[in-house]
Amino acid sequence: MMHANEELWISRVVDRRAGDDDWRELDAIATQDPEVWRRLATTLRCEHALQRGVAAVLPPVADELLVPPALRMPRWLVVAAALLVMAAMFVLGRVSADRTKTAPVLATPDCDVLLDTYLAAGRDSGRVLEQLPLQIVESRRREAGEGYEVLFVRSFVERTAVERAMTLAPDELGRPVPLAVDLAHFVPPTDY
Repeated sequence: MMHANEELWISRVVDRRAGDDDWRELDAIATQDPEVWRRLATTLRCEHALQRGVAAVLPPVADELLVPPALRMPRWLVVAAALLVMAAMFVLGRVSADRTKTAPVLATPDCDVLLDTYLAAGRDSGRVLEQLPLQIVESRRREAGEGYEVLFVRSFVERTAVERAMTLAPDELGRPVPLAVDLAHFVPPTDY
């Protein structure tokens, strides 16, 4: 059974912000539920894997850079940016491999071509199940020329296998922190 504040104290440990009081509270919970230590270890292992993935992408001097505290970004934002860079590198690598067979020079990738490539590869692998209808958010006349500028949301239904899932939830200061999701009792939202 998970205690109400257990995730808060685990997130503080993972973020290296836990004080003596946090450790005492976590220890008190663990006397009633020893599985707390396993959940903490699993969360730390996931966080360490994310750090290794980010370290593989960033240059070696990144740890040596001194950033003033006012300019520091939350760890989750840095990790998300690194994951996006890794995904872009993967997609661009696949596109460039396909294009080098037909053209000696790689042109600037077109977003529609990249998306079509991703969807085709996803359908072939069974990851992408379907593309949902576009949802128009806003439309307005173009400032220059004729026609309209349309803002829309494009959604896909995808599947993947996971051992553990995390989400972001606000901590006591309103900052987003990682939080484990219990997939056995997961209820999907009814609206998006």
